[in-house]
Amino acid sequence: MCGSLGYGILDMTKCWDMGTYPADLGTIQVRIFGKLTLNRNPQNHFSEIEQAAFSPSQLFPGIEPSEDPMLQARALAYPDAQSYKLGSNYRQTSQQIERSE
Repeated sequence: MCGSLGYGILDMTKCWDMGTYPADLGTIQVRIFGKLTLNRNPQNHFSEIEQAAFSPSQLFPGIEPSEDPMLQARALAYPDAQSYKLGSNYRQTSQQIERSE
């Protein structure tokens, strides 16, 4: 079925035409996780920007990574690179601690 689209669905260089999205795959349900409010500019660039460490492997409960090969590679590579850049205790910095309302 997905082969009839004319491109690989896991090819990250392609955009999905929503008109060709397979109807039998169902619809994607929207889940609200919270609210992100950007209310100021960083006060200390080093501690608030340079020490931030995004990781695609840190997911909310109920969310799983796709089979995208690039995402799988990044999920393994990012923590290793951040550990090298920020030190082995990078997850304990104030920027990495999860916050919720």
